[in-house]
Amino acid sequence: MINLTKQPSNQGSLLIVSILIIFILGIIGLATITITNTELMISRNEKLSQKSFYMAESGIEHAKTEIFIDEDNFPINGSIGTGGGTYRVTCSSPKIIQNATGNSSEWVVKQYSLNSTGRYENAQKKIQVLLLKKSIPVNADAALGIYTGKANATTETTLQGSPSIDGNDFGLPSDFNCSGVGCNVPLGSDVNGTEGLYFEKTNYDLKVQKEDQLNPYPEKVGNGTYSNEYWQNLAANLTPLADSTYNSTVSDQTLGTRDVPEISVLESNSTLSGTVNGAGILIVDGNVRCTGNFHFEGQVIILSNTSDVKLFTAGTPYIYGSVVVAGSENPEISIKGNANIKYSQKALENANNMSKFLEVVSWREL
Repeated sequence: MINLTKQPSNQGSLLIVSILIIFILGIIGLATITITNTELMISRNEKLSQKSFYMAESGIEHAKTEIFIDEDNFPINGSIGTGGGTYRVTCSSPKIIQNATGNSSEWVVKQYSLNSTGRYENAQKKIQVLLLKKSIPVNADAALGIYTGKANATTETTLQGSPSIDGNDFGLPSDFNCSGVGCNVPLGSDVNGTEGLYFEKTNYDLKVQKEDQLNPYPEKVGNGTYSNEYWQNLAANLTPLADSTYNSTVSDQTLGTRDVPEISVLESNSTLSGTVNGAGILIVDGNVRCTGNFHFEGQVIILSNTSDVKLFTAGTPYIYGSVVVAGSENPEISIKGNANIKYSQKALENANNMSKFLEVVSWREL
């Protein structure tokens, strides 16, 4: 017998299952795309945020440079590269928290508060930095200041040959790597300056071979801004920060430049010979001899730990800035030959442009 009963079909069930599988795969695909897009967006936002942060940091570094060059040049606007990132830096008025004068063993310390905002496309970051800037005096009691250690002792200063001690405010040689008379700078229209020679104590004996050696500013005695103690303490504070220390012959070398001034220390029995150029701060033991064509720009501190200090004996040294003699003794100081000591506020300002004088005391992201 033939059974004509129709068997049930599974095609409908398979269709439903297929549709469900396709739907689930679609959801998974859509979720994957969504997650991928979200991760890409997060990654892009992080990248933009990082770039804006770098822009803010760049602004801080720019501001630190400007503080060296012109501390009043704020706000600062700038950009880096071709990507369109920008920064803007504002600075509060500097606060003087230490003012080094007279017998103070400290130097001038200014506090700066910098706020830098970096932007890159629609991302923005802010950084706040607190800086301390130390500096040596940007003026002096004289082109050459004699600070003695004993109030009742006589300091004898002898000028022989053709030395020149000039308190006018001079500029700087056009060629930093000059030598001899090539370092000479004619006096311009700005003749504001200080004294030619300063004695801290009233008991002194000045022996000048030629009366015009101190023109146009004569010597001054007492009532200065700084003291023997101040210069000794400043030298003690600066010596550990020295970039270079010498205790032998220094010949045909560079002791810092205008762009990168340095702290150099010449210990006892050192000799300057040949052609030596330098800029910054020079701390010299009183026994050091200078016989070559020495050109230096900045602050020179000579420590008179002996009773006989021969500043210059030969050659044609040119010093722009200020020279001070301080120490525990009351030396007999002699300047011979063709030494030129010319006051220069520009040279003293340049001497302060050292990164080691700028300290970050706090840093935070806002």
